[in-house]
Amino acid sequence: RYLKVVCKLPRRFSRFWMRSDIAAMLLGVSSFIFASTFDVAAQTRTFKAESAGLVGGASKLSDGVASGGSLVSLASPGQGIRFSNLPAAGKLAIRYASVTNGTISVTVNGQQPRKVNVHSSGALTNCVLRSIIDVAIPANAVVSVSVATNDVAVNVHQVIVGDGALG
Repeated sequence: RYLKVVCKLPRRFSRFWMRSDIAAMLLGVSSFIFASTFDVAAQTRTFKAESAGLVGGASKLSDGVASGGSLVSLASPGQGIRFSNLPAAGKLAIRYASVTNGTISVTVNGQQPRKVNVHSSGALTNCVLRSIIDVAIPANAVVSVSVATNDVAVNVHQVIVGDGALG
């Protein structure tokens, strides 16, 4: 009825225009959902462990599953990897391999370490799991993944930061 009053179209045209408006509205909504999906994906960034700074004797080892061809072995307390200049994010995912259940440690900008649960992937190479935590990462942050006393040995493949789904 709104179109009949404003446009003064015959009834058969007004039905056509209303259907066109509904189709345009549905197209607009689907475009918004499609764009929003890519917006979340665009907020996710991946960093390879072999590109991080090695700390305390951490070492690289070959792995056919790793995107860069290597994992970083964190086998002893004090060993770790340091990622610099990370973008702001609210979540961190660590892709790793381990043969033991336990924890590893994560620090952001040198603050108090946070324990992250890890599970056995069944092997130290060619098989990775993902552990995701909510953590405030400010822009240009330094994030360290390390093994502290009572933590378990892991081989780290990569870290992923973002605000959406990381897994």
